[in-house]
Amino acid sequence: MRSPDPEPSPTRHAEPSPARPAHPAPAPAEPPPAGGAVSPAPGTAAAPARTSRRSRLALLLYSVAAVLYVLDRLTKLLAEHQLIGRPRTLIPGVLQLQYTENSGGAFGVFGGAVWLFLTATLLVCAVIVFASFNLPNRMLGVALGLVLGGAMGNLTDRAIRGTGFFGGRVIDFLAFARSPRAQPVWPVFNLADSAIVVGAGLILLASVRKTAHR
Repeated sequence: MRSPDPEPSPTRHAEPSPARPAHPAPAPAEPPPAGGAVSPAPGTAAAPARTSRRSRLALLLYSVAAVLYVLDRLTKLLAEHQLIGRPRTLIPGVLQLQYTENSGGAFGVFGGAVWLFLTATLLVCAVIVFASFNLPNRMLGVALGLVLGGAMGNLTDRAIRGTGFFGGRVIDFLAFARSPRAQPVWPVFNLADSAIVVGAGLILLASVRKTAHR
C-alpha cells in the first residue's frame, strides 16, 4: 500500500538586510561652550598679546623719560639757587658741584650752533617716538627713555633761558675736578647729559647682545 506523499514544507524567504548608505552620516556638531563663547582661531590670540607687550614697553620708555626730565629740571633749579658763586664738593677729589652755563649741547658740543643742536635734538626725539611703537625689549625701552628725557631737558633750557629762538644757555653743575674751585678736567655737565650717555651705552649694549644671539 502506497504511503501518502509528505506535505511540502513552506519555503522561508530571507529577510532583506537594511541598505547601507553610500556615505556615513556626519557626526553631530558639538554644542557651543557655555555663555556662547567661541574659541579663537589658532594664531589670533597671539596678536593681542603682542600689542599689549608693545604698549607696556612704550609706557616704560615714556615713564623713564618723564622721571628723568623732572629730575633734570629739579637739579638745575637747585643748582641755579644754591651753587652760583658757592661751589661745593660732591665726591672729594673726584666730583665737584660748579655752576656754569653753556651754549652747546651735551658736554658743550655744538657750541654756538643753535640750529644744528636744535635739528639734531628734534631728529633724535622723532626717531625715538617712532621706535617706541615696536620696542623689542625692556633694556632698549629704558635706554631710549633716558635719551629722550635728557634731550628734552636740555632743549627746555634752550627754550626758556634766552631771548632768541631756542638761544638759551644750558645749566651745568657736575665737574670732574680735585676741589670745588679747581679747573675741571672734563667739560662740566648735568643730569640730562649723563642720561644721554648712559642711554647711548645701553643702546650699544643691546645691539651687541642682539648680534651675539644671532
